Amino acid sequence: MKALLITMIVSLLIFLFGSDMALASPEMTNGESSQTPEVVEQFERLDINLADIKALTTLPGIGVKKARAIVAYRDMHGDFTHVDQLQKVRGISAKLLTKLSNKIAVYQ
Repeated sequence: MKALLITMIVSLLIFLFGSDMALASPEMTNGESSQTPEVVEQFERLDINLADIKALTTLPGIGVKKARAIVAYRDMHGDFTHVDQLQKVRGISAKLLTKLSNKIAVYQ
């Protein structure tokens, strides 16, 4: 319960103040995405479970605020199992999801 509360507080702080204050996960250090540009080019789709705020903002219709919301949602609820779950994130409409559908993926 205490760990969940801490996770929620950290996620909220990240959402409010940006990824610069995010704690590094094993996949990310110094704010770098674990998904390199080569991986994006190879698959031609961005994995929404691995992408950091900077990578997410490269998607059409995704600015810093929506990218932060995606990362915060992912931190609070765990990895996405399907791209359609992105609609649960505040600010992601069905229309935007359609626009992103050929640019994003969930690789497992």
